[in-house]
Amino acid sequence: MAMMLMTFDEGKQPGEGYTKDQKDLIAKLQESTDSEKKKLLLYLQRRNELIVKIANGDRACT
Repeated sequence: MAMMLMTFDEGKQPGEGYTKDQKDLIAKLQESTDSEKKKLLLYLQRRNELIVKIANGDRACT
């Protein structure tokens, strides 16, 4: 007979079965992840703008 392994949160809705502390921690981690994504996207956007300016010959960009 084969045994099936299940993860701790398999089949649960987001937040279902977690304590308040665990939910707070998950929310904080999600916020920090979103913040890091925003920072990375802003960095990439600025970098790409500088690359375009340099490619167009605008060397005085700072």
